Amino acid sequence: MKRKYSGLLTVIIAFSAFLLAAVYGIWTSGTKIPEIQMTEKIAPRPAIAVPPVSVVTEMDNLEEEMEAMIKLENGDTSEVDLRLFGYQPVKTAEPVLRTEAGKMISKNYFLSLAFVAEKKRFCIIDDVFYEEGGRLPDGSAIVKVEPQRVMIKSRNMTHWIPLAEKEVTAQKEGK
Repeated sequence: MKRKYSGLLTVIIAFSAFLLAAVYGIWTSGTKIPEIQMTEKIAPRPAIAVPPVSVVTEMDNLEEEMEAMIKLENGDTSEVDLRLFGYQPVKTAEPVLRTEAGKMISKNYFLSLAFVAEKKRFCIIDDVFYEEGGRLPDGSAIVKVEPQRVMIKSRNMTHWIPLAEKEVTAQKEGK
């Protein structure tokens, strides 16, 4: 067969396939599909009784009471005694340091202000004004001052002291 007739042959085959599919579709459209028959019967839905309005309002009131039981009131700060279940409370020990005069110094510092300028940096720790590089009464050195924290080095250990959060005074609460 010559190459020039291959396109014509392709069109004839495609047309005959389309014609056969159309004839088959028309021929089978007249016949009915057998209905699906179920062998098991479906049980009817159970009847659900709706509670009266008084019961629904009572349930709403109980829901509010349950929310009140879950949330503790602000004034209730009582602790639960769990010793019956074998719990033993653990107290955190604070490191105690003494100055040369014998005065006890706490390692828990309170940073109330940290000021950072271009060349100098300052902070207020335990209500005392210090410059970066200064020394605390226990001999710890102020290594670095940042706007939100201060690095302290004591006995070859460094730790950060975060800036304390602002406390609301009683005057501001009254306004």
